[in-house]
Order: sequence, then C-alpha cells, then structure tokens
Amino acid sequence: MTPLINKAAEIAKEMKMLYQAIIIVGGNHVTSMPGETMKEFPIFDIGIVGEGEETLREICDGVSLQDVLGIVYREKDKVIVNQRRPPICSLDDLPFPARDLIDMKKYRGASSPGLSREFLTITEIYVNRGCNWGLCTFCASMKTHQKFRMRSIDNVIAEMKECIEKYKINHFTIDDDTFTTDKKRVMEFCEKVKPLNIKWDADTRVNNVDREMLQAMKNAGCKKLSFGVESGSQRILQLIKKGITIKQIKDAFNMCHEIGIETAAY
Repeated sequence: MTPLINKAAEIAKEMKMLYQAIIIVGGNHVTSMPGETMKEFPIFDIGIVGEGEETLREICDGVSLQDVLGIVYREKDKVIVNQRRPPICSLDDLPFPARDLIDMKKYRGASSPGLSREFLTITEIYVNRGCNWGLCTFCASMKTHQKFRMRSIDNVIAEMKECIEKYKINHFTIDDDTFTTDKKRVMEFCEKVKPLNIKWDADTRVNNVDREMLQAMKNAGCKKLSFGVESGSQRILQLIKKGITIKQIKDAFNMCHEIGIETAAY
C-alpha cells in the first residue's frame, strides 16, 4: 500500500543485493499508478496490476512478459504497461494458501486489535473478494479487484477444516472488506461454521448488520466485529461518500454490545 511503498523499495534493494533476485511488486499502490511506480522505484523489475494469482503463475512459468496480462515492466529504458487482466471468475478454483511454506510461529502480532497471537493460534481467511458498494472516495478495493465476488461457503469451510486439522488454528480473522454483504450467506456460514467450535472475527459496515444476524454470528463463535466508521462527523462521512449515518454507527455498536460481540472502529 502507498504508506509502505518506500519501505518495500528498501527491502527490495536488500534482496537484490543479497540474492540478485528479480523483484516483483504488487498491491494497491502499483495497481493505481503502475507507470509512475516503476519510474519512481527502479529497483522493481515487474509490477502486478490487480489480482496476482494467475499473473504471478504465468511469470513463474516463463511466459514472455509481453504476453502476460496485468503487469507493468521495464524493457531497457522504457516502461511497458500491459493490458489489464480480467478478474478471476470463480474463486473456488483457487487452491488454498500454502501455509506450510511459512513458519507461522514468526507471526506474533495481532491480526486485529485485541486479538493477540500470544494467546491464540490465528490465521486470516477470505470469504468474499472486493466490495459491492464501491462508493467510498478513499478506498482502493474496486480499483484492485474490479468487481465483487464470493466463494462458496462449502469451499470456505473446507479451508477452515484444513487449517484446524493441519495447523491447529483456533481463531480465524475474516479479512473481507464487508463480510456481511449478503445476509443469507452469513446465516449459511454461521450454520456451517458452528460445529467447528472455533472463534472468529470479521470486518463490515454499520449499515450491513441487524440483530438477527449478529445473534447468529455470536452463537457461531464470532468474538469481534470491526466496523469501517472512518469519522464521527456526519459532514465528513458525506464528503467521503461513506453512505452511513451517525445513528447507524451508534445502533450497530449498541447491538453488538448487547449481544456480547466485541467491537472496533476504523
């Protein structure tokens, strides 16, 4: 992301010096400004614009860079921006993350404020990708993901079961931009995750919850919800096109507290 792009360039410089590695950068910053990023940071060899799964696989398979959709790269002194890759249609077709390739014990920080890996065995997981609102002026989600898509609940539960059995995970942080986009899906998720007997938290909007949904989430192991509040000023909320009101913020937090779900505001 933009606040970390300079730090990423510093790390890339060290990697290039130590390993003579090809440096590939991805994320919201290069997606938003592909040409500018490559010109400002010559240490980056290739930039991935948008979603990276299929793009990175093609690069690793040795496909000629001129034929790889969704990248920006350097050809001598010229920066080439290829055509954008269409978003992945079926998220269920993607393999589960290869968590076995990292030492998860090294990840000691909180996955979300108040949830420490000192006491919990946590991993992150996605149920949906992108945002179906696309209104907020400050957000890069639609720029990166282009459109909102959903995994099947059964596919999500299968990944959770693998994490529990293989890695002894006992808490999941659902990193969707808006987990509660579709109430019917949330209720299905709660029904199917409850037998796993684990705890979880998620991010959402204050105008995308109701008491029935929150109670089902609590019963299914939801420990905490983080809401995109952004501001306590109605004027600012309108300026950034957040699409929520101060009353909706208060109502959502009050419902969570009454039901027994911890909260955080972003």
